[in-house]
Amino acid sequence: MADFSATDVAFSGIRFVRERPRTVAVWAGVQIIISLVLGALVVVMLGPSMAQMRGFSRGPAADPTQAMAVFARVLPMYAVLLPITLLINAVVYAAMARAVLRPADEGVGYLRLGADEVRQILLMLLWIVVAIAGEVVGGIVLAIPTVILAIVVQGARPLIVALCVVVAMAAAIYCVVRLSLASAMTFDRKRVDLFGSWTLTKGQFWKMLGAYALVVGLALVIVILVSIISTAVAAVLGGVGGLAAIFTSNVSSMAQFMAPARLAVTVLWALVTPLFWALFLMPPAEIYRHLSGASDPALDPATFD
Repeated sequence: MADFSATDVAFSGIRFVRERPRTVAVWAGVQIIISLVLGALVVVMLGPSMAQMRGFSRGPAADPTQAMAVFARVLPMYAVLLPITLLINAVVYAAMARAVLRPADEGVGYLRLGADEVRQILLMLLWIVVAIAGEVVGGIVLAIPTVILAIVVQGARPLIVALCVVVAMAAAIYCVVRLSLASAMTFDRKRVDLFGSWTLTKGQFWKMLGAYALVVGLALVIVILVSIISTAVAAVLGGVGGLAAIFTSNVSSMAQFMAPARLAVTVLWALVTPLFWALFLMPPAEIYRHLSGASDPALDPATFD
């Protein structure tokens, strides 16, 4: 039976980043452009409305008509941003799968815009539908015993609710892990395949969970380090005002967006973002490569050594 090392898989993204710095530099350049362009677009299109909405939250109860008018101006922008975000994610997911499964097909940083990316978009939409359906069904399934037990066992409702929440989270984690190879499988087999991952990962849950736990641990360390660096950079460039700028999520003007401290931190996180792409998205592709029994010499792990 095909097998894999949880530790090797968890470090596959780090290994790629170490061995392919030029590719990662391309990704970083692309991410900087995306961060700056999308950030500026959001400020230009949503800035005044977001400022008005913050004014509502700080002042007395706002007129519902005014609030709805502001929301009506914001909604079309989200209708534009969501498809753009979906497209960007599809390109990134396909690129990470391509880097692992077709390492020789690099081109410009493994980035493409074609049929592979379209299938990733369709897979993401299917994921959304399945996730919503799962929440509805899971909520109904858990609500019935929760209500019954709360009636039978008087005074234990908080404990029962907490237990049901834990059960729901455990079930969600189990399903996400078992289906986590869907992106790589869809890329490799050239058809949208969400549930094929369930069959392929039979008996591999705990090892996969261990690999993903290592990935999360590595990511937390990186986030902490970059956060410390970001805070220091903001303090140097903007003092107290710079620190306040990076902790303010709502930016309502280009002046705020282009402030040196915020701009520097935006670029810094953009430079680090490709590391997270590789860290989170390459391990599932590596697991798929092992479990699917890929025999192409180009897919040998030595490619990155």
